[in-house]
Amino acid sequence: MRQALRALMLSGIVALLAAGATAPLHGQATAPPDAERRFTPARRAAGLRAGIWKVDVAVVDQVTRSPQFEAYYQRGLDRHLALESSFGFWRVKTAVAAGDPEAPPVETRTYIAPLLTSIKYYPLTGPGAAFGPYLTGGIGFAFGVEDESERAIGGGGTTVVTGIGLRGAVGLEMALGGRLGIAAAGKYQWVYFGEELINTKHTFSGVGVEGGVTYRLQF
Repeated sequence: MRQALRALMLSGIVALLAAGATAPLHGQATAPPDAERRFTPARRAAGLRAGIWKVDVAVVDQVTRSPQFEAYYQRGLDRHLALESSFGFWRVKTAVAAGDPEAPPVETRTYIAPLLTSIKYYPLTGPGAAFGPYLTGGIGFAFGVEDESERAIGGGGTTVVTGIGLRGAVGLEMALGGRLGIAAAGKYQWVYFGEELINTKHTFSGVGVEGGVTYRLQF
């Protein structure tokens, strides 16, 4: 497992460095006209996303998943590339029957918050386009918080763990007019923690869909 994690981390770092190294060359090869260069800052934006992250959870009596919410900020690197920083939040609540049939179930609330840095690639359009399909891939850290009921074995309590996360997505952005826009994407997200959450679970991974609102910034 450790070797696989190291390979994933190294591949992500290499991909980010390669994208950064090729950005200036790419910009020189496809330098837009002066009139279009003035719109390059349109890649600078902030937004909010919400969607479904389908994660398998250990077998329990009840499972309730929240949508995954994500705030992000991005800035343009060149005509086709942007760098995005994002903060996500996802919650899952599980319940297990207590030893006493008349007692309420033992509940556990688990919160996962990935902090990722991603490269977004717009292969077909420049910053001023009304529609913009894109590909994105990112890597970063993740925090996990687990809050167990006092009726849990050991008396319950709160546990905080750290880990790493990876994310890949294919999406489409559309301008609504002015500075507002909307976006939709399909994604795959993988988060690994060195310590256990939700009944000996280290890895949280799965596909999902998301939609959001984007606001283009001037500064």
